[in-house]
Amino acid sequence: KWSVGLFSFFFLVQGVFSSELYADSSAEVLVNILLRKGVLTQEEAVEVLGEVEEVEASREVLLNKIPKKGATLVSGLYGKKHILFGRVQLDARFGDEVLRGSDTFEIRRARIGVKGEIIDDLKYKIEFDGTDDPPLKDAKIYFTKYDWANLTVGQFKAPFSREELTSSSQIETMERSNVTNAIAPGRQVGVSLSGKFLNGFLKYKAGIFNGNGDNTRNDNDDFLYAGRIVLRPFEDEIAGKQAKLEFGGNIGVSEDDEVDLEDLGFEEFKGDREIYGLDGMFSWGPFSVKGEYLRADLEFDGAPGSLAVPATFTPAVAALPAVDVTSDGYYITGSYFILPKRLQFVTKWEKLDLEGGSDFDALTLGMNYYFTEYSEKEKSTRFMVNYVHGDEDGSDEEDQVLARMQVLF
Repeated sequence: KWSVGLFSFFFLVQGVFSSELYADSSAEVLVNILLRKGVLTQEEAVEVLGEVEEVEASREVLLNKIPKKGATLVSGLYGKKHILFGRVQLDARFGDEVLRGSDTFEIRRARIGVKGEIIDDLKYKIEFDGTDDPPLKDAKIYFTKYDWANLTVGQFKAPFSREELTSSSQIETMERSNVTNAIAPGRQVGVSLSGKFLNGFLKYKAGIFNGNGDNTRNDNDDFLYAGRIVLRPFEDEIAGKQAKLEFGGNIGVSEDDEVDLEDLGFEEFKGDREIYGLDGMFSWGPFSVKGEYLRADLEFDGAPGSLAVPATFTPAVAALPAVDVTSDGYYITGSYFILPKRLQFVTKWEKLDLEGGSDFDALTLGMNYYFTEYSEKEKSTRFMVNYVHGDEDGSDEEDQVLARMQVLF
């Protein structure tokens, strides 16, 4: 009967594309009106409501079959779902060798990976970068059944430093701060436990790792122990704009035999390493500010190892260090959207002090244009321009202009 078919089709379409259609039993209300007006018989009304219930029950399943924008979704025999993802960052640099060397065009990153869910709450992620040797970046399996205890094993970033744990596709400046590169342990092979309490007011992550970098076996029988805690005391609206306040703290300890700490000035470091960090961030509408202080204490066991020539614009420490060497630094980054969620102005001040060496500080000014609306939780295709003014004690001040086109899928 045409009336039954028409209304069944109407409810089916609305059930797939609207998440609120039946929230207030509007289907029953409409059917009752049509029943009173004689458009539907009692038997037809019961039949229509039955079909509505079937659509409602399967609506979430139908919606989950729609792939996310920019991702390839495959479901079937080998798991619940698998998503192909990647990004390419094409850079240009001009001026002095402040951050990453002389004038050049560069493929900064070219990454591709797959992530998915094998069974309920058992997930994985594998990511490669064609610009690195070896190319493997992340290779992890994680269990996410409980909010308060998620287990992760494999190769991934150790829980240390807000800036290091923020994806390079989402930090406001083109490069991370020198102090972050020098002190944060980055990707490691190991195991960690993480979780959150009180609706996200407190988050934690702690792990045990080899401690001597990615794609590397342990250099001794000791491990790197690292942990991070984040407190979010406020997340609400202020004057009609969403605001958020967070504080974080990190700690890490390790006994090393042959660890390269290039940006601290040493190769094949042997001794005790302790790292600390405090950070905070505040955002309100289009404005945000964040900062971080990091410190590394090195206690040498015998010879200091080989002196390194850092890849970035930082000095090596003295050839014969004291028994203890302390290096520390900080950065402060501020940003503001001139055009809402599209055009962003960024400024950053950073400082790194290597004991026995020279102080390095830099000012960065930048603009980011997002081709899709900016979201804190989603990575975006964007164009970036940075001007960097660097100053090293005992050397001339230097300037560099950088540009990047970033494409994600």
